[in-house]
Amino acid sequence: MRLRRMPRLVSFLLSQTITKLPREDNKVVYLTFDDGPHPEITPWVMEQLARYKAGGTFFLIGQNMEKYPALSVDWYTSLGHSVGHHTYNHLNGLKTNNKEYFENVEKCARMVGTSIFRPPYGKLKPSQYRFLSKKYQIVLWHLVTYDFDKTVTPKSIVEHVSLNAENGSIIVFHDSEKAFKNLSKSLPEVLGILHDKGFAFDVLKNTFAQKNEK
Repeated sequence: MRLRRMPRLVSFLLSQTITKLPREDNKVVYLTFDDGPHPEITPWVMEQLARYKAGGTFFLIGQNMEKYPALSVDWYTSLGHSVGHHTYNHLNGLKTNNKEYFENVEKCARMVGTSIFRPPYGKLKPSQYRFLSKKYQIVLWHLVTYDFDKTVTPKSIVEHVSLNAENGSIIVFHDSEKAFKNLSKSLPEVLGILHDKGFAFDVLKNTFAQKNEK
């Protein structure tokens, strides 16, 4: 069973994570993109965002950063976007021992240079959650598109996001080859619909000081 909207109970139990960031001053959503960078798809995403003067937050995989060094952290930030880290090679925390997982997370965190972390698949063992939440700001989501899933259609993605987006929603897309068929058709529509509804598109800011440095 796929949960396309984060249950409130999960948000309550995982109190050290961020799933929404409501703002009183405006209608704002946060578009996020996992699994990049990709040399063709990521620049395409940037072009779509630019049409609406929209910021995005990109959760980067260390291994892909090494493959495509031109798509550096400075490149993202120079275009008005923000970045987070997403492990070095997309590990599933539930299937990985803690030592290996923590080393993998730290390796990518050093490359990206931010305390904003999203675990791949949103999956962590309780022990991993307790340890990592002391060091990083763990960001999950309010809405997830499952754009990488071949059984999901662009139409269903557009309907899901447009009907359920709220002030402060964090929304997950993927700038990956696996997702591009759905992403290419759904992202432009989502941007247009949410823009017409009066939403602005902001970035997740790296204002979370690592707690172990206090």
